[in-house]
Amino acid sequence: MWMTGVLAAYEGDEEKARLTIKKIEEAKMGPIALNYIAYVYHALGDLDSYFEYMNRVVETHGTIPFTLMHSPLLAKARTDSRYPELMEKVRKHLGLTK
Repeated sequence: MWMTGVLAAYEGDEEKARLTIKKIEEAKMGPIALNYIAYVYHALGDLDSYFEYMNRVVETHGTIPFTLMHSPLLAKARTDSRYPELMEKVRKHLGLTK
């Protein structure tokens, strides 16, 4: 479902992307849904909302670290000044020191 929102955002269909966010919220998938909502916000170029949701993801222990660190779809976020702080939170929650 989240990929529909990401693709809609990349195609410039903001309305469809935001509708997908609403559908994800309504599906009540638990903490994993926060990741998917964040991905759609990232595709929309709304990095404020992306980081807001990713911080919530970390707090709920629903992080998908590999995607966060390596997905080309999330490359913009890795260049943002907030990314190192987010990754530090992820490391702490996962019990990693480096």
